[in-house]
Amino acid sequence: MSTDSDPDRHPAVQKQRIFVSEPMGNKSVFHLSGINQILGQRLAAAGFAHACTVLGMYLVLQKNRRQFQRWFCDTCGADVKQANECFECLNEWCDYFL
Repeated sequence: MSTDSDPDRHPAVQKQRIFVSEPMGNKSVFHLSGINQILGQRLAAAGFAHACTVLGMYLVLQKNRRQFQRWFCDTCGADVKQANECFECLNEWCDYFL
């Protein structure tokens, strides 16, 4: 189980590996790959402070990459690369846990 309290300091691949290695629980949105401090604050301000709420939107959008990327970029001002990293992180997590 990961005990690192600062997920933003990890490269995206390592951050994703850590995230998908365990149940989501009540992790903050900052644990998701592709989300830095600024994007995390914007997501939290929009009502998405926890990874599970972003996962909820991913599922509502039926795991559709294009729709998720559009929502993610519109919601927090991310670029396509960041949106894709978050999508891949959630997609891989779902492969393991759903």
